[in-house]
Amino acid sequence: MKKILLFIPALFFVPVIFAQPKPEPYKWSFTVEAGTNQYDGDMSQFYNDLIQNTEYQLSYGGSVEYTFNPFIGLGVEFYHLPLSAKKEDNFFTSNMNHLNGYFSVNILNLLSKDMDTKWALYGTLGIGLAAYNSVFHTNDADPGTSTGIRLAQTIPVGVVWEYNFTKFLALGVKVQYRAHNKDNLEGSTSYDYKGVTNDYIELGTVHLRWKLKTSKKEHVRNLNVRSFYPEKDMVTALQAKTVADSLQGTVDSLRRELDIVKPKIEKIEAMLSNIPAQSTQTYTDNYKKTTQTTDYTDRAPEEKIKKSNILKNTSKIRETIQDTDDESFGYVFFEFDETELSDDAYAIIKLVAKKMKTDPSLKLEIHGFADYVGDSDYNQKLSQNRSDVIKNVLINLHGIDGGRITSIGKGRLTNIKTATRLNRRCVLYLL
Repeated sequence: MKKILLFIPALFFVPVIFAQPKPEPYKWSFTVEAGTNQYDGDMSQFYNDLIQNTEYQLSYGGSVEYTFNPFIGLGVEFYHLPLSAKKEDNFFTSNMNHLNGYFSVNILNLLSKDMDTKWALYGTLGIGLAAYNSVFHTNDADPGTSTGIRLAQTIPVGVVWEYNFTKFLALGVKVQYRAHNKDNLEGSTSYDYKGVTNDYIELGTVHLRWKLKTSKKEHVRNLNVRSFYPEKDMVTALQAKTVADSLQGTVDSLRRELDIVKPKIEKIEAMLSNIPAQSTQTYTDNYKKTTQTTDYTDRAPEEKIKKSNILKNTSKIRETIQDTDDESFGYVFFEFDETELSDDAYAIIKLVAKKMKTDPSLKLEIHGFADYVGDSDYNQKLSQNRSDVIKNVLINLHGIDGGRITSIGKGRLTNIKTATRLNRRCVLYLL
């Protein structure tokens, strides 16, 4: 029996190993209890019916508990347990008091993390001290012999069934089996069968539990597992937010570095623009990467792209694209999910810049598109970024006033549900 009682506490520690409680809910509560007991020893209970015992020998007590999480709590309880029992002509009476600590486990929450009910079922296990003063009588005329105050170890095992009818009050029933490590509760050595059996008490009480500070906070005894612990996807979202905040800090740092480097780059570009027939390096303001650009005027004859050829190719492409617009000046195409400009694209942009320099009254609209593949929001941003790339090249490389250029992202082409290079484009309109 002792081995079993010592093994049970190990089971109650299992929920604690995995528990990571949130500090917000309040966790203290206390009970007031009253009921009756049944002596289980070497004598029989000394009364004829239950009513007589509960009327004159009422058992009562209470407890204070700290509930860590929806699984487990730790508390202290006290009980006054009057006893009387007899065997043949012998009988005894005793005033016994128990003080013990205990663990409680919410069995329903162990079974389901989504349990949404006002009912609660707890298992309890404790250990403490029993103080008793027994008076032993040999017959009805014997005034009895008192043992004085004695101490024994008690191990209570119990079940509690509660109903939470408000946020701060619960009504419950508790049934306990209280074991002792001594066999002399009767107060006579003639009934001390030490090593053979010990004395026990069966206790049944009704209690009222008061959960503290529920007007200000939620109480943990009113919560199920899911409402007490954060969801996994919420934890993932918080982790993602932390990463995003870190990346934002990196982006801000790069922008500050770019603000320092940009004037130097512009100075170098101004110097290089005065040197004809030379390849140059340009840096776009939005993408912070180096892109090789080539002046097509000094290529070998077989590599030269003349203005007439570019415009001729643009006309052919316009006929191929389904949503044609004869008022467009040119097309700039992109690879899948890219904003990087090709050599052909730089040639078209250069022609546009030359025309705008020749006629200062001209203005430019750039309409960016993406193909049908992918999310609409993502493609909207992608089409806008493609338009902005062309605008930045015109401003930073060719010196065109930004006020003359309008960059518009049109998003994905919904009427052409394909993923072709012709759909990944920007259309240039000179107005």
